[in-house]
Amino acid sequence: MNSDQTLCPPNLQPDLEPGRAFISRNSPPGRVLLCAVTGSHFYGFPAPDSDLDLKGIHLAPTRSLLGLSRPDPAVNAEGLESGILCDYTSNEAEQALRLLLKGNGNMLERIFSPIQLYKTEEHKALIELAPSYLSRRVLHHYKGFFQQVCEQHLKDGDRRIKPLLYAYRTALTGVHLLLTKELVGDLRRLAPLYGFDAALELIEIYQSSSEKKTLDPAEDARHQAFWPTLLERLEMADCTSPLPDDPPAEQRCSDWLVGLRLGTLA
Repeated sequence: MNSDQTLCPPNLQPDLEPGRAFISRNSPPGRVLLCAVTGSHFYGFPAPDSDLDLKGIHLAPTRSLLGLSRPDPAVNAEGLESGILCDYTSNEAEQALRLLLKGNGNMLERIFSPIQLYKTEEHKALIELAPSYLSRRVLHHYKGFFQQVCEQHLKDGDRRIKPLLYAYRTALTGVHLLLTKELVGDLRRLAPLYGFDAALELIEIYQSSSEKKTLDPAEDARHQAFWPTLLERLEMADCTSPLPDDPPAEQRCSDWLVGLRLGTLA
């Protein structure tokens, strides 16, 4: 699988030290295998008041899995660090791999985000494992999330820019992944590539204002008019995708996890 593991453009690179400090105070049990910045920084349109979305994968101590009580498969923490709101979630490696095999885009995006707080051998290994777990199952995630964002925007009725940007980003990340096997989160790259330059106009407005910025009804309707085309692009990409229908090497993922677990007992 190709990846978008290029350096983050300087204007999108957040200060990572508050994130590292926050995780050190809210660390999951065991060892952090990776932690990425996702959210609007990964999507290419952070607003001045955007928080720091920290998403990770950790390995629980093997001995803690052998007794009568098991550690929680995920940890969540939120709070301020150096004046920055940090929203941190980390999933234990077993849960993360099961979600990857189901086509969960949230797990994929934390692995392939170019903004990583730590460099680890396990992160590198998870990238190299991608041909084993990646499949057309990702359509369910990106199509479902796209439809959910659109429905919520209509229900809220406040015409905020952020959900419109999320709709473009979610659909186009899914399209690009299905067609190329490459995970790209940056809407500034995806929008012109697939002919949705209107999204770039939204980014410019959004980044010069705040997360609560709204549009007038006519402009909001103009962007909503792209939704059927975005959905059609997703479904067409699935029909022509070079990805396999199902993950081709689940056992390889399992063997990798067993090796990690045994390594903690050595």
